[in-house]
Amino acid sequence: MSRFGRTWWGRQWLAALDDIDESNRLPRGRRYAGNGSVRSIEIGEEAVHARVQGSRPAPYRVEVALAPFSGRQQRTVLEAVESSPVLLSRLLNRQLPPHVLELLEEQKIRLFPRRWRDIRASCSCPDVAMPCKHIAAVIYLIAN
Repeated sequence: MSRFGRTWWGRQWLAALDDIDESNRLPRGRRYAGNGSVRSIEIGEEAVHARVQGSRPAPYRVEVALAPFSGRQQRTVLEAVESSPVLLSRLLNRQLPPHVLELLEEQKIRLFPRRWRDIRASCSCPDVAMPCKHIAAVIYLIAN
């Protein structure tokens, strides 16, 4: 078993991306994520910013973000959490129960990306593939 995506939602996140990896950069990114090439990673409210060491002396700058939920989607999620003390306690313990995915899909809210256009990502490296191996490395660490 991979050391990335140890939770059900981490595995779902990586599986969703495996299905859309046309450039075959995810395996190379997994190596970068596992060998310490990601020098820093900051998970902010709107994006993840990271520095990933590549073949050049200075680390590459990577940014990864998903589109935020709309106001309606946010209210739907909040109502679901407020109506379930068990769900709230699990979320407060940094756990995402599997039934949340069903609940969101019933409301037409996508939790995981379907295509790379669903992710806003950039890297300062010269590779034009989406994702490049540096972005892929950051994605693996996000899955954890």
